[in-house]
Amino acid sequence: ELRKWAKAIDDERKRSKKVYMDSFNTYENKVKSVVEALNTTAQKIANDVDVYIQEKKDKLRKEREEIIEQLKEVLIKKEMISREYANKFVFDEKWLNASCSNKKFQSEAETQFNDLMNQENLYKKDMELIESTIINTCTMVGVDEKLIGREKYKLQYQVGNNLGDITKNITDEINALKTQKEALKAEAEKELQHQKVQLETQHKKELEKVQQEAVQQPSIEPNKDEQIFKRGDEIIAKTTGKYVVTEIKETPEKFNGKTWTKTFEFTGDLASLQMLNRYMEFLKQSKEFDFNEVKMIEKELVEPETGTVSKYNVKEIN
Repeated sequence: ELRKWAKAIDDERKRSKKVYMDSFNTYENKVKSVVEALNTTAQKIANDVDVYIQEKKDKLRKEREEIIEQLKEVLIKKEMISREYANKFVFDEKWLNASCSNKKFQSEAETQFNDLMNQENLYKKDMELIESTIINTCTMVGVDEKLIGREKYKLQYQVGNNLGDITKNITDEINALKTQKEALKAEAEKELQHQKVQLETQHKKELEKVQQEAVQQPSIEPNKDEQIFKRGDEIIAKTTGKYVVTEIKETPEKFNGKTWTKTFEFTGDLASLQMLNRYMEFLKQSKEFDFNEVKMIEKELVEPETGTVSKYNVKEIN
């Protein structure tokens, strides 16, 4: 009997649950439908608002970018800033916020342009300092400033290297070139001294040979013996028999690289001119010396109207 009551109670529970759940499911479906409708409407409104706000921002961006571009061109035209630095201007996205007034935008834009102008002025001054450091240091130590590349030091500056470190690098490079130049000069002087010794030795041997030949020639007249020719106190040549001996001169260092052009007219017999020609040919062995023979050529000119023939001399350089 108890089991029958228990079963009856449980059946009633199941029936009540079914009735209750059917009612709840109906309610739940209605609520979900309302919630979905509200969310759909809210999303549509949000999308419409976003589109409106974006369109407003796009319009505002265009207006303010035009203002920036106009200000940029004015500053460039007045040479207050270069185009390179003016193009570094960065548009701030916060200028599109509703809270950013036109006055605030203009003030901040002008401030950014002022900062760019100050940056460029500082860059120019620092570049002038780098250039003057190169020129002055090269002048002091005797190094050609054209040997110093500027671009690498500009790049060092642009990547943020300290100006003091850059000037030190410049000084170090120039001093290294000075040391190299001095080493090359010392080597050249050493070679020049070696050549000088060789020439002096050769000259001495040739002089001794000439003197020996002069002694061995009994037919030489007394007035053909060694004679010394001077210009003031300077001995410019010696004659021993039929030979003339003169010193090989060296250009003083302060005149190195400088040349002179002289024009002479010579008059003499065949032997004199042959001797002169030999000296000139010998001097041409030096790359710093050259000479040309000038001849007078007689030419005729016929007057086309009268047929008169006129003769005249023309200098011809061989």
